[in-house]
Amino acid sequence: MNFTHILGFKEENFAVGSLTGELRLYSKIGENAKNLLPSYLGDKIIDMDQTRDGNFILLTFKNYLILF
Repeated sequence: MNFTHILGFKEENFAVGSLTGELRLYSKIGENAKNLLPSYLGDKIIDMDQTRDGNFILLTFKNYLILF
């Protein structure tokens, strides 16, 4: 799994990025991920950021960006 980035949202929601480019979205600590967004090309996530309201997540990879 090799998680590399954690991004917190409102309340207990948070996102976790991995070395393989997968993004997991959680609603509470200690529970299973409610969503798993698989990697498109298997690249490492370099950075993660979110909008102020938490509605969008920006993933930065070496050669491209993905906005969820």
